[in-house]
Amino acid sequence: MKWLRLHRKDALVISLTLLLPVYAFLYLATSLVQHSSESRDEIAKITPRISRLLGLIDSEQKMQESLLIVSDGSKSLTYPSTEEESVISATLQAELRRIMTEAGLTVSNSQVQKMRREGKFDHIGLNVTSLGTIQALDLALVGLESYRPLVLIESLNVYPNRKNSAAQTNYRQTVTARFKLTSLRVVQ
Repeated sequence: MKWLRLHRKDALVISLTLLLPVYAFLYLATSLVQHSSESRDEIAKITPRISRLLGLIDSEQKMQESLLIVSDGSKSLTYPSTEEESVISATLQAELRRIMTEAGLTVSNSQVQKMRREGKFDHIGLNVTSLGTIQALDLALVGLESYRPLVLIESLNVYPNRKNSAAQTNYRQTVTARFKLTSLRVVQ
């Protein structure tokens, strides 16, 4: 201790010389930990993007097939521009009623809507109200999906029907389904 009192400047220089490497080590360690944390955050942000890209790569073949269908879509997915609106509407109404009846639904109302033009297509609308079981509704939806030219379901509202009486023992749950369907015709 006596040496410290006699050589204060020397003691200060020696202590600063010893503290400088400790400070440098602590600074380096904290900056490396901070950089590591930032890198982990960046990796966490990039991971979903990489997953999406890998998903796109995996589904490239399906997308190519879909592109071929879409590029040829004016022939298989829409009505041609040469068809008359009334003929298309009547045919569409009859075919969709047939699909729903074959599926087991009872069609109580079908109404053709006024054609509306949006972009390069005329939208041919049809409102259908039907009654049946959930299984019949499912079969009707499958039939609508496979129908060509393509039928788009704009809205589907399904409401359960009540039992007629408490004495009814052979009761099957039925539903009322209201469809708003659209098909497309290419504009000339």
